[in-house]
Amino acid sequence: MRIYIHLKKLGKRLRQVEACAYELQRCPDTLRELICELVQKSVEDYHSRMDKQSAAVLTGEALAGMAQVGKIGFGISYGTKRANLDDAIETALTGFADGLYRFFLNDCEVTALNAPLKLQENDTVTILRLVMLTGGML
Repeated sequence: MRIYIHLKKLGKRLRQVEACAYELQRCPDTLRELICELVQKSVEDYHSRMDKQSAAVLTGEALAGMAQVGKIGFGISYGTKRANLDDAIETALTGFADGLYRFFLNDCEVTALNAPLKLQENDTVTILRLVMLTGGML
């Protein structure tokens, strides 16, 4: 099953977001299952970047896009510690329960982890990460 994911940060100056296609192994029945599936895919991608030994060649277009965002990188992970899938899933579920990010399915917010999820082919999921602001107390 293919879905499209929009990742956004609330309050980010550059609002350039493009849909990234994700292939799911199966159709999740709840938001909890969707989060677990997405975290598993992200951990697999992270491990494949760690195993990648060759340096990436950046095109002028890719370089300009990264410069506009403010971070230029080669997509290589230099860390040696591999991610633990169970810990990553637990962290993602705790983050959702704590209100650090929100899920929207085709512009409708999904608020319950165990409520039935009607996900269909080519649906759009938006993940809105809430960035906490800090400041000095007077």
